[in-house]
Amino acid sequence: MRMSKKLCGESLESKRYLTNFINMTQIHSGPVDDRPTLHATDFDNDGDVDLLSASYRGNKAYWHENDGNGNFDKHEIEGEFSKPLDIKSGDINGDGIQDVVVANFESGHVEWYQTTAFGDQRILARKPSISTEMTDVRRIEVVDIDADGDMDVIAAQRNYLRLFRNRGDGDFDPQVLVADVKNNVYDFAISDFNHDGRLDVTAVTTCANCFSNDTVRTAMQNSSGSFDLATEYSSSADVRSVTTGDFDADGRTDIVSGFESGTLFAFRQRLRGFEDPIRLTDEMNVPMRILAADMNGDGRLDLIGTSFSTGRVSILENQGTNEIAFSSARPIDQRFIEPYDMVAADFDGDGDLDIAVSSSGDTGASKIHVLEQRLVGDVNDDGRFNSSDLVAIFTAGEYEDGIAKNSTFETGDWNGDGEFNTQDLVKAFQEGAYSAAAVADAVDSVFQQLNTSDKSANSSVREWQNTSEARTIPFLLAE
Repeated sequence: MRMSKKLCGESLESKRYLTNFINMTQIHSGPVDDRPTLHATDFDNDGDVDLLSASYRGNKAYWHENDGNGNFDKHEIEGEFSKPLDIKSGDINGDGIQDVVVANFESGHVEWYQTTAFGDQRILARKPSISTEMTDVRRIEVVDIDADGDMDVIAAQRNYLRLFRNRGDGDFDPQVLVADVKNNVYDFAISDFNHDGRLDVTAVTTCANCFSNDTVRTAMQNSSGSFDLATEYSSSADVRSVTTGDFDADGRTDIVSGFESGTLFAFRQRLRGFEDPIRLTDEMNVPMRILAADMNGDGRLDLIGTSFSTGRVSILENQGTNEIAFSSARPIDQRFIEPYDMVAADFDGDGDLDIAVSSSGDTGASKIHVLEQRLVGDVNDDGRFNSSDLVAIFTAGEYEDGIAKNSTFETGDWNGDGEFNTQDLVKAFQEGAYSAAAVADAVDSVFQQLNTSDKSANSSVREWQNTSEARTIPFLLAE
């Protein structure tokens, strides 16, 4: 998103606005009701962000190779998978090439696949299992937890969060981080909470069907490499997800957790520990994944989460300085069937964060939706919304054309309802923060630039300009 450029002769305000997400591509990844798990990484080291996915119901794993423009080629990873529920990458054997780690929910095995590079090709070979003694493995992370130069693995399973320390050659020593005989470890996040140079862990545990003892816990790594446990919050509500980040810009790492009811709580870290939870929203039912990322480029961490039961992905814009404060949850225009996992990365290399969302799908296959972040109204993708874009949409001739659901982002549908009408223009001008004068200049420019022989396009512009909706919104047109 290149918001520093001039638009209609006027500079935009210094604030950067959250924009639209439009479909970049869809990847069929497994059988219907599958809900693949995702991982974003430059797997082939060619400078763009690829995707890894694991298909739980299909017993498959894939590498989706990005061509640099957000188009993906799917490569199946050959292996023996048993309901894989998570997939990550990292250089396990220290050869400078990313390998793949897979969590198999049904068998309880955590396995790694060594990658060999042949030019642009990647060949993966299954290696001895990291663990064969776990139960219901649901989440993994690959990270150098002990800062010894090699990549370790952390895995969440029923009742335990385990660390597998890499000896440096792909062999691992197990260690228990969190043990909870009543609860399942549902999600976890890694960060250095106390800024001592050692990575710590936050875990959320939930007790299925017992409605008690759900917790948000921290495991602080001490100088000996062991972890000191603390329970930061207990609840009777089912906790599903967790993320961390410095949300108030005070130099300390905070926690945000998501509960099945739709509530997101923030736990602000202060000098003496974490404060009581701050309720951020109640509108994200069954938040299977929460991410912390600077989605609008203003230097502050926003929140983006999936709502499994409502089919929405929503953004909470960070509005705090020296306090935790977020906007209300703003759903993006697209709807999904049971959105499950999500990652944020710059898939098309234009400098802003896009998202990939996995969902059950509705045509016989689960899907990975890769969504491009685009300034509302910027149909030619030049980073600006100006008269050139208005020329393009009116020339397309789909303004209130009476044909149901035939419009796309490039032909004027900016609110995701499949139609091009006044509401799309309202949305663009609102989110672009235009002045009335700038809008009037843009519309005048459209009349000047349109070929006068294109009567349908001119008619569409004049029809819109004369609508009561346009005249009654002061920032749309100058009287």
